[in-house]
Amino acid sequence: MAPIEESRGEVMGRVFNALWRESFASSRRRARVCGEGGGDFAVVTLAGGVEVMGRLDDARSLETLSTSPPYYVRFRQSGSIEELTDADQLAALLPAGPDSVSRLCEEVGQSVRNMAIFLERSDERLGELPGRPGQGALARAFGRARFRGCRPEEYIESWVLRGHALHPGAKTRLGFSAADVERYSPELGRQVGLRFMAVRKTHLVDSRSVSADSSYPAAWAAAFEDSFRRRSLPSSDFEVLPVHPWQWSNVLKGMFKAELERGVLVPLDAVVEAQPLASLRTLAPLGDLHAPQLKLPLAIQATSVPRTITPPTVENSPRLADLLGRILDRTPDLARLVSLSPETRGAHFQEPGAPADAEKSRHLTMLLRRRPERRPGTWLVPNVVLAELSPLDGRPFVSELVERAGGDALSYFRDYVLLSSRVTLGLLARFGLGIEAHAQNTLTYHRRGTPADWVLRDFGGMRIDRRRLREAGLDVELHPGTLMETRDDLELVSSFHHCLLQGNLAPLAGALAGAFGVPEAELWRAGREAARAAWEEQRAFIGGERGDELGGLLFRPRVVVKALTRMRLSDEPWRDEFCEVENPLADTVS
Repeated sequence: MAPIEESRGEVMGRVFNALWRESFASSRRRARVCGEGGGDFAVVTLAGGVEVMGRLDDARSLETLSTSPPYYVRFRQSGSIEELTDADQLAALLPAGPDSVSRLCEEVGQSVRNMAIFLERSDERLGELPGRPGQGALARAFGRARFRGCRPEEYIESWVLRGHALHPGAKTRLGFSAADVERYSPELGRQVGLRFMAVRKTHLVDSRSVSADSSYPAAWAAAFEDSFRRRSLPSSDFEVLPVHPWQWSNVLKGMFKAELERGVLVPLDAVVEAQPLASLRTLAPLGDLHAPQLKLPLAIQATSVPRTITPPTVENSPRLADLLGRILDRTPDLARLVSLSPETRGAHFQEPGAPADAEKSRHLTMLLRRRPERRPGTWLVPNVVLAELSPLDGRPFVSELVERAGGDALSYFRDYVLLSSRVTLGLLARFGLGIEAHAQNTLTYHRRGTPADWVLRDFGGMRIDRRRLREAGLDVELHPGTLMETRDDLELVSSFHHCLLQGNLAPLAGALAGAFGVPEAELWRAGREAARAAWEEQRAFIGGERGDELGGLLFRPRVVVKALTRMRLSDEPWRDEFCEVENPLADTVS
């Protein structure tokens, strides 16, 4: 299949899934179409009697469908039928205002084009993965202590070519030109030369972990000192922030022209090469494998939202890292299952006297993230790659892990669900924390292909019930106006369903079912047993009425998850929208 056809089919399937499951349809059904080009079709009826049809390949968990071209639209009043050949044609049928639909069409159109480029160029990148015939991509990467100057787990994220299985704009990069996509995309094997900006301390808010090192490597500090010395500037008056080169060229030079002229900001000469991770704005410095990863703002829209970094995120992240560190210090049972890749320092520009949420503050910011520890005899695999297809054999990356562990997909899924549920439900039940444990925020240590323990990163999207936290003898000070706090158990549990269930377990189950021919229902039976076992372990710590209430919410027949396409059509697309779907972990599922 040509790359453009594959990318178009991928994104059209995601838009059709939105029509099917995100409460757009007045009715939905399956139909058998006879004759040439016939077969099983899924049919969605929209307002006004418009019917949209897509070829039905399989039904998946969470009421998702595997569909493929051809897609058709039938207008009931006229009786006419038209074939839809591109994702923006399908998106244009969504019932929303013209501006919202136009915006979504632009996003999905760019996502199709970018994904096609990434797929088309993947063959050219195979030289990056030398190895023996028959050796898998993970074995080739993890057979070395470093890969293209970075750690293997950082490099392997560059092969996430298709992205989130339900998001039609997974490869959207609004704000990037075609040349920018070419220059800065990890999917094209690109690495980035980071710049550095000295900021006067009078114009900076600096937030640091109290329990972890948040300093730059000595070699960087020496290069910064040399830059200050050649400019005859006192380094003690400044802090140094890393800057993405695109942000420097396209935003900072203009937005901060006055500050640059006054010497409030001083560009330094140092450049550090780095590997972008799948999130695009988080970068892993090359060479020094102990140097911190850097999360930097980009004034573009990637996937759903602008990728700048807000002051609350900058200031909260080290505090949340300290909180989670304290929790693991006092819960050895959880500490055996999970470790952290914490953001130990955050800093952002702040004009004296300006509001804390001033626009400039989100464009010149940074977070330092400690890399996960290295463990001999393990492969630390980012969970975001598990369901992605390997460039070597076209099978999901997780296939290589399952085969390394003996070839039992059911056992792998059971182990993965048990591990991930123990971690997320332990933090939820005992401390009132709803962790944003989707695949991009989590990694798994594997021993000979078997999931052993987890790594959590990027804590900014968690939900916190401070009543429960205080009952456990802990608390955290958050930036004023932070939207993380909740007093609603349903909201905490929904973070489990949306992030872990929809954003982590469901794509993994689909990948395993397709790769090993195991019915997805069998995988979910094994997963349900594992999740229930994990819950019973955690319930023992809280017991009583609250345990019954939380268990009822976790395992109820229908749950709410984020409606990713509906959110894109909202007048406030950063606000969460939800849809209700069948829960594959429910006790009532057959």
